Amino acid sequence: MPLSKIQGIEGQVTPNLGRRNLIINGAMQVAQRGTSLSISPNENVYIVDRFKLFTYAMDQLTGTFAQVSDAPSGFANSLKWTTGTAESAITDSEYHSIEYNIEAQDLQRLEQGSSTAKTITLSFWVKSSVADDFGVSIYKPDEAGSLSTRVVNPTYTINSANTWEYKTITILGDTDSSGGITLDNGIGLTLSWGIGCGPVYSGTPNTSWGAYSNPTWLGSQTQSTVTTTSGATWQITGIQLEVGDTDTPFEHRSFGEELAACQRYYYSNINLGNNRLQFDTYVTSGIYPGINLTHPTTMRANPTIAKVGSWTGSNIDQSSLSLNANVTSVTLQADATGTGRGYLYPNVNGGFSCDAEL
Repeated sequence: MPLSKIQGIEGQVTPNLGRRNLIINGAMQVAQRGTSLSISPNENVYIVDRFKLFTYAMDQLTGTFAQVSDAPSGFANSLKWTTGTAESAITDSEYHSIEYNIEAQDLQRLEQGSSTAKTITLSFWVKSSVADDFGVSIYKPDEAGSLSTRVVNPTYTINSANTWEYKTITILGDTDSSGGITLDNGIGLTLSWGIGCGPVYSGTPNTSWGAYSNPTWLGSQTQSTVTTTSGATWQITGIQLEVGDTDTPFEHRSFGEELAACQRYYYSNINLGNNRLQFDTYVTSGIYPGINLTHPTTMRANPTIAKVGSWTGSNIDQSSLSLNANVTSVTLQADATGTGRGYLYPNVNGGFSCDAEL
């Protein structure tokens, strides 16, 4: 059976077998952090939820990372990279990619590392101003016990510039005993779509599951001119990863479902003009009033909390504000500085974010 196959979806008749897509937000619907971001060299950032951009070790590359409405039929959004200042050359350890991490406990059905390891199929829509060969990396980081890092590096070809094309890649299961995935809430698999890569992290692709080494990280990625051409673009949507050797039509889920799934890893609680998050109570100087808020959903792990924007308060020392969280809730507390009514709330576009990304 071949490592990869590229085929059209036209004319395919397949029953809609729900809950088969292992990718969250594959249609690029949810973008809690914003819809566009200007990128400087050597950044790793999110815009569309769950998908992270890397411009690793780049010294000149700038651009825009955005959720856009340009998408193939049946989709409303895609994730788009546009090169601003081009990298003069992709050298050494420089690489440019889009990355997605899958939680390990969601991958147990794959039975990786056993004789019954499942074949998987990755499908997606892609478009670029550059017609070229591109690489995908599927990396298994788990090294617990007898396990070891493993990777496979298929390729796909963009045949026509500025045209949406549908790609499928089928990968045999990893039957090597070191290829297992521990049942936990850590990273099970990392999927990376290469846009450009220097020789340190490319050049030695594994055409089937094999041991990881630096040249296999984006092993099949060429030094694509997307990264070295000002104004060049690359975009993607409709990403689906499923068990089996055949791609099926994309599993569309409602915005609410996708948002809830994304909020396991990140959410922001921002005042959009209604003064929410306010705590308002009678205080006396020296006490430590606060409020406990339940997360929208149980988070993957205790999140990192970041205060956003400015806040307004009375009889409260804003500089003492602390935010602490576990997987189910967040607590906001601050010192009272006087006696009487004590309140604190974020101003418009203020609040906090909770981040438990993989």
